[in-house]
Amino acid sequence: MMLNRMKSNGCGARTMQQARNVLSAALRDAVRLEYVTRNVARLVARPEYTASERQVWTKEQTAHFFETIKDHDRYPMFLLLLCYGLRRGELLGLRRQDLDFENDIIRIRQSLRYLNGKPSVGPLKTKTSRRDLPMLPVIKDALLCHLNGTETYSDDLVFHSSTGNPAYPNTIRKTFTRLALRAGLPPITIHEARHTAATLLAEAWSSPKEAQKILGHSSITTTLQIYTHSRLQREANALGAVMQGIL
Repeated sequence: MMLNRMKSNGCGARTMQQARNVLSAALRDAVRLEYVTRNVARLVARPEYTASERQVWTKEQTAHFFETIKDHDRYPMFLLLLCYGLRRGELLGLRRQDLDFENDIIRIRQSLRYLNGKPSVGPLKTKTSRRDLPMLPVIKDALLCHLNGTETYSDDLVFHSSTGNPAYPNTIRKTFTRLALRAGLPPITIHEARHTAATLLAEAWSSPKEAQKILGHSSITTTLQIYTHSRLQREANALGAVMQGIL
């Protein structure tokens, strides 16, 4: 009944799947506490969900994007996004104290979300999301330039809106899309930018374990899925070059 109602309201299979999982977990605890006799949610088939193909930028497209936005005030933010594959909340929750310029380390320690329209700082998505990243020279220069040119607020966050509030996710998304279109690139989502970073790591021949630590994936399986896609693309390019020389 619940899933049928969600489907009629236009909810996607993934949302329905998550709702069923949450309900099943709650009923499992209820069975354990003897509030109910059985978990009826387990009798309902899981809605089938197939992840859509993620669009990512190539190394050349990413380089072109950076070249066209290097004078924009969001340049440091999008450098972090595409080079390290930070999650949106990790990016917005980055504090000045997390930037260790003496030892060239970026420490990911918190996440910023908006709840009922208000910013809320909370824990990271998983334990493995807490990580230290090497601060590359180009990143260091961009961050120092950004911090020297912006005001320090009581929340100590690195990125703010024009009014001094924590940067708003929807505004960042629109800015990212607008700059991509201005650069003549196919627009990608913030999450696809994270996939772009993962793909670039794969193409740079970094090991999956290293990429997992950089991206903060809780499971190596997630990293390997991206690496497999990148490997297949390289193989397709190689085979295409061979066939072009033959046919």
